[in-house]
Amino acid sequence: MNNMLKTLKFQGGLGMSTSELNKLAKELKELEVMADELDAEIEDIKDKIKAEMDSRNVQEVNAGMFKIKYQLITSERFDSKRFREENEELYKSYQKKVITRRFTIN
Repeated sequence: MNNMLKTLKFQGGLGMSTSELNKLAKELKELEVMADELDAEIEDIKDKIKAEMDSRNVQEVNAGMFKIKYQLITSERFDSKRFREENEELYKSYQKKVITRRFTIN
């Protein structure tokens, strides 16, 4: 039994072979490429709609069965970078360690 399979079983894995893991990783990578392409296409369409609304100088338009809004929004955000620079010790006193798991396929 190879080390990868031993590790999976030890950690409660499903007992997949390296070949099965490779197949899943390849499928995942292909789907991620497709998702990236779709995201780019979605952003392109959004940009075209926004450009049209800008050229009409409108923040809202009725487009058949859709109401499209492209509005300016004002919000207030906490400037943590400036706060950290100006109040380093106080900033550090509010920091907390967080443990996460990172999933990557290279």
